[in-house]
Amino acid sequence: MNGGVDMDHLRQFFKMYGEKRLLAKNDYLFRINEKTNRIYFLESGWVKVSHDGWDGQSITLFLRKYGEIFGAAEILAKTEMRERYAQCLTSCTVYSMPAVEWFNYANQQPELWQLMAGMMAARLLDTQSFVEVLTCRPVPWRLAWMLMKYAEKENGVYSTTLPLTHEEISFMIGCSRQKITEFLSRWRKKGVIDYEREKIVILQPQSIFSEALWRD
Repeated sequence: MNGGVDMDHLRQFFKMYGEKRLLAKNDYLFRINEKTNRIYFLESGWVKVSHDGWDGQSITLFLRKYGEIFGAAEILAKTEMRERYAQCLTSCTVYSMPAVEWFNYANQQPELWQLMAGMMAARLLDTQSFVEVLTCRPVPWRLAWMLMKYAEKENGVYSTTLPLTHEEISFMIGCSRQKITEFLSRWRKKGVIDYEREKIVILQPQSIFSEALWRD
């Protein structure tokens, strides 16, 4: 989410000056302990940014989808080495730029700094909302929130092609894989959502948050 920030200028900037890469599913954009030296624009596909928990289990912290810019936070915070990794969930088209080039261009075009600051502020607010959801809401509400967060509206219908397994979703919202499967199946039976191959169609975007639909 980028709130009300107009990202078109930043996207075009990366397409004009960045280095284009075509990546396959499961390819890495960067790994933990790699030098923090590039910023990325995802033109197509999905990327997960994750780290390994104390038990070695991969934990997805957030997702980046087509049209988003990422990899800048650690650079702006002057963190020398990556503390998490970015991996393609699908085939991806990515433009990347060395941080030093970004700073050179941004110092000549102050509006780039303003756009980047607006994007980072919007993400901070989004993260605060996510923390509130995780700490204060029940599991079905968290799942409904996540589906709507990544849904897009077309012809009045909300749908998402979220490329995550039920287990990966469970790690993100803090519950068991069985709970994810249980609620998705229940909502489908009640006509709240439907599946079309890898797409989840949200037929009743308001009802999905209703407590009445969380029970049999």
